[in-house]
Amino acid sequence: MFTSLTAENLHHAYCLSGEPARLLSRLVDFLEGELDISIKGNPNIWQGIFETVGIDEARTAKEFQEKHAVGGGRKICIFSASRVTPEAQNALLKVFEEPTPHTHFFMILSSASLLLPTLRSRLVVLEEKSSIDDDTSAEGIEAKKFLASSKGERLSMVAPMIKEKNRDELRRLTDALTKGMYKGKFFSTEESTKALSQLVAMRNYVFDSASSVKLIAEHLALVLPVEK
Repeated sequence: MFTSLTAENLHHAYCLSGEPARLLSRLVDFLEGELDISIKGNPNIWQGIFETVGIDEARTAKEFQEKHAVGGGRKICIFSASRVTPEAQNALLKVFEEPTPHTHFFMILSSASLLLPTLRSRLVVLEEKSSIDDDTSAEGIEAKKFLASSKGERLSMVAPMIKEKNRDELRRLTDALTKGMYKGKFFSTEESTKALSQLVAMRNYVFDSASSVKLIAEHLALVLPVEK
């Protein structure tokens, strides 16, 4: 994943997609081994592990990148999260549009599908392979079936997860749908852009325990276009 990166070609913002703990360990090895940047006790490093990155964390990252590096050199901002709220993503969008020199961001997520398309387009995405990326996997087949079904059939498909309030099953469905669309497996480009915005928003709501499984599942069933 890091083999193509060098000190000379380092982009200002990355999304590392895969198993968070493993990716964080590999990132630290890369920074210390390839860039000679010490992580521990370095005032030019800001890092955090969060369940949810919200507006406060986004503002902290913004303030960090605006400061001058102590002693010159690079500043590195690292955060790992299960979820990034839409408000935080919009705040980070401004940061990534006008990055300060020699500042580099690494967002470690289980999936790049957690990101809104507008933010994702400003990042270099490096992904670990997983079974869900394969549209012959159970999740991929279920996503294709869901999109090819009528809206009535979709409502029947999500009825069990609504009845059981099965948030994990709903998350797996939204994961497979968003990954398929990001990789161009479903819909035309224009349709995918609109559908991705809906899916990413719904994907974030799935992580909110106060949100309604019923409303999210029914929204996906009714709003996403039917794949021909």
